Amino acid sequence: MNNNNANPDALDEVLKKADDCYDKDDHPGAIESLEQALQMTDRHPVILRALGTQLFLCGRHTWARTIFDELTSQYPEEVDDHVHHAIANFHDGDPDSCAGALQKALALDPHHKEALKLTADLDAREGRYAEAMKKYELIAEKYGISVDS
Repeated sequence: MNNNNANPDALDEVLKKADDCYDKDDHPGAIESLEQALQMTDRHPVILRALGTQLFLCGRHTWARTIFDELTSQYPEEVDDHVHHAIANFHDGDPDSCAGALQKALALDPHHKEALKLTADLDAREGRYAEAMKKYELIAEKYGISVDS
């Protein structure tokens, strides 16, 4: 049950525990604490993002994907959430949903560096080299030459 009137001290303690677990590479402990914090905060988007990230780092891609799907549904204007959703989709074995999430990100920000790079990587993986090259060139033109580009 969600609680809009969570005790700030109790919430701070739970979030501190999540941070401590993260610092110790205790992803399951961080996940448990973040889930507890979600119950205390009416599923605050910052906590959802942290939980999605921890789940991803722990290899729980399907669950991470579900969290990022919730975020992109509730906050469709957040470009980075679409990118993280795409990455979780890819690692969960769904490149088509990955591409769809990247297209949503690029619709919001046509020059988003990570979305462009990941889309270009998908194009290259699928043998669409001309399309990939255009995106890589756009990244280099807009953001300069780097190891990634």
